[in-house]
Amino acid sequence: MNMLNLLNNQIYPFLFRNYLFPLWNFIKHETCLTTMKHLNRTQWYPREKILQIQLQRLRQLLEHAYSNTNYYDRVLKENGLIPPFDNLSLSDFSRLPILTKSIIQEQTTELIAKNYSSADLFKNASGGSTGHPTIIYQDHKRRAIRQADAIRHDAWTGWRLGEKSAILWGAERDIFDPIKFKDKIRHFFTENAINLNAFDLTKAKCKKFVEALNQARPTLLIGYAGALNRFAQIIKTEQYDIHSFRLNLKGIVSSAETLSYDTRNLIESVFKIKVFDRYGSREVGLIASECKVHNGMHINAEHVVVEIVDNDNKLLPFGQIGDVIVTDLINYGMPIIRYKLGDRAALNDHYCKCGRGLPLMSNVVGRITDFFIGKNGEEIHGEYFTHLLYGIPQILQFQFVQEDIDKLVIKLVAKNNLDKSFIENLKAECGRILGDIHITIEYLDKIPPAKSGKYLFTISHVNR
Repeated sequence: MNMLNLLNNQIYPFLFRNYLFPLWNFIKHETCLTTMKHLNRTQWYPREKILQIQLQRLRQLLEHAYSNTNYYDRVLKENGLIPPFDNLSLSDFSRLPILTKSIIQEQTTELIAKNYSSADLFKNASGGSTGHPTIIYQDHKRRAIRQADAIRHDAWTGWRLGEKSAILWGAERDIFDPIKFKDKIRHFFTENAINLNAFDLTKAKCKKFVEALNQARPTLLIGYAGALNRFAQIIKTEQYDIHSFRLNLKGIVSSAETLSYDTRNLIESVFKIKVFDRYGSREVGLIASECKVHNGMHINAEHVVVEIVDNDNKLLPFGQIGDVIVTDLINYGMPIIRYKLGDRAALNDHYCKCGRGLPLMSNVVGRITDFFIGKNGEEIHGEYFTHLLYGIPQILQFQFVQEDIDKLVIKLVAKNNLDKSFIENLKAECGRILGDIHITIEYLDKIPPAKSGKYLFTISHVNR
């Protein structure tokens, strides 16, 4: 091993893990490191003890929400739930009505805690799996805990904090691209990663990605399921040499989209390493992840509560697939309680052979995003288009439909017609990536779901 590889693969990870990351947490008064150490202990607790921790945090959250938000003050009283909540059970909790995207859109200010100032919060936005843009406010403690959650679950692949990772992602606000000097300093202390643009998966760019991976030799690859699938397809078709990268790789994390059986098999056959499926959302963070047993996903139970309900919002027993309802136990700035994500899954009652007490879920069917075809023949990940409309409060629902190679229809459900300049910029951005095509805007009252019951962000009718 030459000196550069020794520095990148052994010396820097050691320094990062033992000195740089702890120093940053100390200087910035971050809670990530403390939370991470706690999570690494609690994951091995017996399930009953983990569920006790979960229930205690749920009671505390309800106390806070009742006292500090107008929405939950009203809703809890209407359902006969009044503090103290010391004896509240999960069956009592299930009496609370479901929180939907439309309620969040209409009641945003009523959901924000009165004891938090705007400086205490940051805005996050998601289209979710239903195509409804949803704006969520989270407190800064929640953001640090999200990082700790990710570190714990990344480590299940064999990766260790400080080792280099590669992130095949597309949301610009997720990709930390150090340009300013202070950003470079932060990156040096908090992240050892290279970022690959999931929205630009041309054959030429994939070749450059392979070269970058072979040189950097990260131990972990994280990406959208669809982007990882496309990347693997190109590597296989073009016969790119990934030997150097593959030798160092410990695991691949697939997230943000449904990981199909075929997709998992292709990725694993190309990279010769196991894929770890992960389930989460912008609204509540990491929900569940696979461990090395790959027999269901462990719920991040210290920080979220997951329920599965039927069409009438009644709780379903273990093993039955229904709608996912999730509660964020940590975000006190804008409590998200019994929130309907728009995904479907089942809870499992078996215990994992890995020994962790964290409960399990499976059969997650979430976001479905088609790839589009540009006029130059290149495929474009559907997430590119959905991010053009994230965080815009006037838009209630959206869908991009590629009718033909030169025809795109953008369907919008909006509070009112959008500014002409905004529409022109939207068309220009779509045309820039797809080519010289005809783009139509359709304003609708409602966008119906597909036969599967899922609302699709993007639909392409172009033959591959």
